[in-house]
Amino acid sequence: QFAMKKDLGINYNGVLALHHREPNPQKFIPQMKARLLQHPGVEAVAAAADINGAAGSQGPVMIDDSAKSKRMVRYCFIDEDFFPMMGIPIVEGRNFSRDFTLDSSLSVIVNQAAVDALGWTDPIGKRFKSFNEDSTLRPVVIGVIRDYNYYSIHWKIEPAIFLCRIEETGTLVVKLRNPGQDTIANSAVMQHIETVWNEFFPSAPFEPEFASERIKGWYANENRTMQLFLFFAVLSVIISCLGLYGLSSLMMEQRIREIGIRRVLGGSYESISRLLLSQYIRLVLAGGIVAAPVAWFLARNLLDGFAYRTGISPIMLVVALLITIIVAMLTVWHRVFSAARTNPVDALKYE
Repeated sequence: QFAMKKDLGINYNGVLALHHREPNPQKFIPQMKARLLQHPGVEAVAAAADINGAAGSQGPVMIDDSAKSKRMVRYCFIDEDFFPMMGIPIVEGRNFSRDFTLDSSLSVIVNQAAVDALGWTDPIGKRFKSFNEDSTLRPVVIGVIRDYNYYSIHWKIEPAIFLCRIEETGTLVVKLRNPGQDTIANSAVMQHIETVWNEFFPSAPFEPEFASERIKGWYANENRTMQLFLFFAVLSVIISCLGLYGLSSLMMEQRIREIGIRRVLGGSYESISRLLLSQYIRLVLAGGIVAAPVAWFLARNLLDGFAYRTGISPIMLVVALLITIIVAMLTVWHRVFSAARTNPVDALKYE
């Protein structure tokens, strides 16, 4: 739940990707974007290396001649429409713009993780000494974006450099205006997108990828594990309750004479019930004290696989123990209450 609800820093709502394999996308991307935007159901279109804008490879950069300044970063290829469309704010400087011709060759935008990794305090206007092991290419930083998760929260956010190079992109990212509207309206939008796709790629299959499906795929293993945990947890509770009910029945039969004597000596239903229930509460508490450290250890091991994760509060363990006590008491209450109300004559006549 934490993984699915965490703010990734990027707005994937109503976003889908159209992946192509054309070697020169700069020749058709502007025209295709214009055609897609002709439908009112399409809010925005951007070109990127992938739906998350970060499908580029990793490579080295240097900010001076010192070998110590060498850092590994991820190269990401997008166009000027990607950040505004995906809700990624520019926290310093500016976005790429068609008004600046050098933006497509000598300008870059970095994320905050890159600023921290490079040790910059004022990154705007900084130039790289060596870029991807090419000392002749010295791009200038024109902007800084807020960090966002390119992938699942299993992975820590990497230092990234974004370049406005349409020729390096392989995906058109489309944002629907009203993704939650009725099915017929969405079908009309998808029909328009498919029509435009077929105009530009008549021999390629139309296979849109929705961002929501990509995100679900990131956590498919965790969802399957959670379902298995839930199944076996419910099964364990049922088996435990059946065993506890059987144990309470046996104990009540063995203590029927004791209960009868307590009744004869003036013991009330309530006092006898509290006495019998307290024994089960002590057993459940003992089991909870033993199980809590084990549960905490297993949960920590599971969460260690995520770079960003929720914490394990002691309150969660206390609540789980209280729920266990309540379930146990509900399981044995009928047998305890029936035994406490037994007529002492019936309990003692065979003794």
